[in-house]
Amino acid sequence: MTAGVGDRRGHRYTRRSQTAATPEELHRTRRFAETGFSPPMEYLAELKNTIRRLHKCEASHTRTEMVREVVNGQVMWEGNVEVFALLGHDNALRCYAWGHLHEDGRWEVTTVLAIPPVVSAQSAVLAAFIARVKTQQSEPEPE
Repeated sequence: MTAGVGDRRGHRYTRRSQTAATPEELHRTRRFAETGFSPPMEYLAELKNTIRRLHKCEASHTRTEMVREVVNGQVMWEGNVEVFALLGHDNALRCYAWGHLHEDGRWEVTTVLAIPPVVSAQSAVLAAFIARVKTQQSEPEPE
């Protein structure tokens, strides 16, 4: 299932959900995220495939950055952001990506292209949060 804001022609923010990996892989992903070690290859492959599908370019993982976004004294988001170098994208040289597990066992992957004002992993998280809030505000309320 795809849920997103925009596409590569004019917008920076995209999201995608899919079914979760096995419980063993999920545990491994959490452990690596919590300890700061390199993420599992399956997780990076999923992020690369998402970038390739959504942004129509190749991606190469360059590093992992820890981001902690605090708003009004409360932690809004905390986690690892994977940074990818892009090859073949018209407007961006980098992409920031991360995923998280929903309670129903499905992954949601978020990708944000490094197009100003997005210039860092921290600003990518903030931009994704703002895009998500705007999307939720524009959706009609259920009756």
